Amino acid sequence: MNPMFIGVGGCGINLLEAWKNGLPESSAFIGVNRDSTRLKNLDGQMKTIRLLSADHVDVWSEELSTAEMQVKASMQMNFTQVNAFMDNHDSVVILAGLGGMTGSWATQVLAEYCIASRWSAVVMVTTPFCFERKRKHVAIEALQALKSLGCPVITYDNQDITKLYPNCSFSDALWRANKGFLNSYRAYIGELKQGGDNECRQ
Repeated sequence: MNPMFIGVGGCGINLLEAWKNGLPESSAFIGVNRDSTRLKNLDGQMKTIRLLSADHVDVWSEELSTAEMQVKASMQMNFTQVNAFMDNHDSVVILAGLGGMTGSWATQVLAEYCIASRWSAVVMVTTPFCFERKRKHVAIEALQALKSLGCPVITYDNQDITKLYPNCSFSDALWRANKGFLNSYRAYIGELKQGGDNECRQ
């Protein structure tokens, strides 16, 4: 496999940065975000795709559907760039955090495009903390949509972080959890090599 790792949204890019040094040398990386400053601060080895910002709409506002359409359309506008970046790569790993605009909605259309392009694709996503109730609702809908696509979807619940790293600061615990999620990807690849199935898992 010659994978392309794509971090979508702030959480997806955080995962990408935490994973980067533990991945095969043949791997390549793309950061996708609406935040141009965040993209400029990425490692120079990472390619970037900046999405157009949706109008200033919170994920729980009455104009939610409008924001969703804007984010999805912006991702679709960049498919040509994704295709160019995928040259010489035969598989895609999409990393994202569900609950926010970019991670929830851009990830869906990107996964659909990867499947339509016949690239081997797996989606690795985190879900919000329990106190993020409004984001949790968006995340549930986004996760259902991703699973309906038929590609492998592997999830990590952020709520587990406090249980796994009780003596760490929040930022340190989050970083450790992001790196730990890499083990789930490695386990998935190990199962593939052994002829395992591609069912969605948690």
